[in-house]
Amino acid sequence: MKFLKIDKDNKGSHHEIIKTLHDLFKKDKHVFMLVYMVGCGHCETMRPEWKQIENLNKNPVYKKNDNIIVVDVDGAYKNNLNIGNVDGYPSIKYINNGKIDDYNGDRTLDAFIPWIETNSGIDIANIKDSPFGGNKRMRKSRKSRKSRKSRKSRKSKRIPKA
Repeated sequence: MKFLKIDKDNKGSHHEIIKTLHDLFKKDKHVFMLVYMVGCGHCETMRPEWKQIENLNKNPVYKKNDNIIVVDVDGAYKNNLNIGNVDGYPSIKYINNGKIDDYNGDRTLDAFIPWIETNSGIDIANIKDSPFGGNKRMRKSRKSRKSRKSRKSRKSKRIPKA
């Protein structure tokens, strides 16, 4: 798993990174890209969740996989990438063999992981040393507990009928 950034901090090497990305877009690589805008409230809220994807490299299955590329792109530099329409920020895309798909799911780590696993073909359901405390089933149960908790709080706020 590799990580690339295109922002003001690596200004001198943009052309090299963009050329590398264009080569990766054509190959059988799985590119997961976040296009964000500095100062955007939605982007600033979601970026810490996206940044946690780097923790996947603690898992040996991900660490060994050079076919997965995670890219952060400052929206000011998106025009040189040929990644289709960026209708709003944050915009999340999956690119493989020149095909570009937009991500429309939740903007949480618990949603990003299955999306990455599904698109890249990685199945770590039975790996016990996941950096996120277990397999897919555990993540789903953790999510369902949150849902149950929120349902209970909604019920308690209801006013009883007279």
